[in-house]
Amino acid sequence: PRSTLFPYTTLFRSTHDMETGLKIAKKIFELKPDEPEPVERVAAFCIECSLAENTGMVLDYLEENFPPTKYRIMLRARYHFLLKNYSQSIKVIREALAMDDDGDSLATMMLYNLLGQVYRDMGSIENALKYYGYNMRLDLSAI
Repeated sequence: PRSTLFPYTTLFRSTHDMETGLKIAKKIFELKPDEPEPVERVAAFCIECSLAENTGMVLDYLEENFPPTKYRIMLRARYHFLLKNYSQSIKVIREALAMDDDGDSLATMMLYNLLGQVYRDMGSIENALKYYGYNMRLDLSAI
């Protein structure tokens, strides 16, 4: 079932007005939803807006209140990437990839893509291409 906050999270993600989007994201976070999806959307929005401090606070809430998933760990890795803390981002990505497969092929693809981005930003093009290439070999029949 979709979150009761779904229309609001869709609204703030689709808005082209960052200020309005941030106001909506703040309202959603202040509600302290008892399900993770709206909070995950707020975290992703904060990352997209390069709001490191807000992202850290939202991710801390997620980690304190919900069990880890590949997607949530990927959000933490993106946060470290935002901070240019590449070694921590790599560590968190590897932690997520080592998790039992929870059937989230999209999160796995996002993790490999992020790993490629991290290595690219570090100047290791060979490693970046290696991890970008992993997505080409994934079985996507379940998606």
